[in-house]
Amino acid sequence: MNTIRAIFRSSTFVPQEYKSNFLHLYFDTGWYGILNGSILTFIAVYAAHLGASSFQIGLITSVPAIINLAFTIPTGAWLEKQHLGEAVFKSSVINRVFYLLFIPLPWLFAPEVEIWILILITLVMSIPGVALAIGFNAFFAEAVPLKYRGHVAGIRNAVFAVTTTLTTLLCGWMLEEIQFPLNYQILFGIGLFGSLLSSVHLKFIKSIEPSKPELIAARSVEEEKRITRIRMRGDVRTRINKLSQSFHFDLLSGRFFRVMFLVFLFHLFQYLPAPIFPIQMVNVLDFSDQWISVGMAVFYLAMFLGSTQLSQITSKIGNQAALGLGVGLMGAYPLLLLASKEAVYFISASFLGGLAWSLAGGTIINYLLERVPAEDRPAHFAWYNIFLNAAILVGSTLGGPISEMIGLPQSLLLFGAGRILAGLLILWKG
Repeated sequence: MNTIRAIFRSSTFVPQEYKSNFLHLYFDTGWYGILNGSILTFIAVYAAHLGASSFQIGLITSVPAIINLAFTIPTGAWLEKQHLGEAVFKSSVINRVFYLLFIPLPWLFAPEVEIWILILITLVMSIPGVALAIGFNAFFAEAVPLKYRGHVAGIRNAVFAVTTTLTTLLCGWMLEEIQFPLNYQILFGIGLFGSLLSSVHLKFIKSIEPSKPELIAARSVEEEKRITRIRMRGDVRTRINKLSQSFHFDLLSGRFFRVMFLVFLFHLFQYLPAPIFPIQMVNVLDFSDQWISVGMAVFYLAMFLGSTQLSQITSKIGNQAALGLGVGLMGAYPLLLLASKEAVYFISASFLGGLAWSLAGGTIINYLLERVPAEDRPAHFAWYNIFLNAAILVGSTLGGPISEMIGLPQSLLLFGAGRILAGLLILWKG
């Protein structure tokens, strides 16, 4: 028990005023893990069972990216004028209540029509999802001081991995025991329940006032003093410039653009193979839903193990090195999936994939926060959202056609090598 407690304890004393925020952040991601282990894990598999093509499966991922690209800049400008906590909470509720519409679909539509209705619902719910995606990244920085972010991110990933693993195993068992499509309707209800409880905890997370140096750890004392002076004096010129430059194209210069390019490359090769993973597992390898759930459970178990050590890893090698290493290791998943007729390869792919994602997923936001000015986070994260969703759109849309052009095995080899290359570039140039 002491060992378990030590895993989740920060090496630095956590003041009492931060503990409530941290606890709600952990519950938020815990309940979100139930959504992830149910709807988000199996929606592509469900579409494959309905007879969806790789292009249609790709659309389920790429349609939200189109909405994000269209709405990111105005949403970023809007968020700069809002209370971030309230905006994040409201947008999360509006976004997640759409999962309720998934439940009656098998009763209302034929499978070939249902696929397109799923895509349409995904498109509409992505509109409030834009504010949630941009707002939460900036809100996390306001709610968690810099020196605790690695610790909090590591525990959040670990909690997320545990609840996702348990939910995935439960859903995999349930999908085998209950007849289709009732099994998936129950799964959609489980995901809806988890998503809404996640939103409840977002309501109770509070911003830490950046003008109080004792309540936030800036990268340096001088930076915090500069931020405080700007807020106290109003810095009218800065505010006028922000209003007149809603699109913030000036940010796309120097190091930040290079960082965005590398992040784009990472996410591009993350999403290129996404539409063909379900095709490979369901149609080529002939895996059952339960066997897929076992692989996902191993993935999230490995993610949990990696996340418990994330704070120690980043304190030794930094967020950039951890991110580059994680992205490079992600290349093992598509490569090993090629040989996954043998159980040992599928389990190995899932385990290595989970370890890799514990590093990449756990450090990407902190890596970006190190490269973003504290006083202008929404605008920078709006651009991150654009590059992220451009990569999702291109990757999810082109992954299927590329696989049809050159073949599934060749595509998995190409995309795995691309992930390794992206990791090396982050290590070298990030």
